[in-house]
Amino acid sequence: MNDSAGAHDLDEARFRANLIRRTAEKMGLPEVLSAAEEVAVHLGPIGCKPLPGYGRAMLQLAKILTP
Repeated sequence: MNDSAGAHDLDEARFRANLIRRTAEKMGLPEVLSAAEEVAVHLGPIGCKPLPGYGRAMLQLAKILTP
């Protein structure tokens, strides 16, 4: 997800964030789910400009996923 955003492929980053969100939901990981939803909100729908703070949201999710 972060690599995709760094390569300016925000649609791929959106796909990856949604994949993380769905997986966290299925696995019952509320902290990961909440952080992934925050990323999705900041990235917005496909083809749109992301909201300010999307990088911070992605970093927060990465911190949660990295032990």
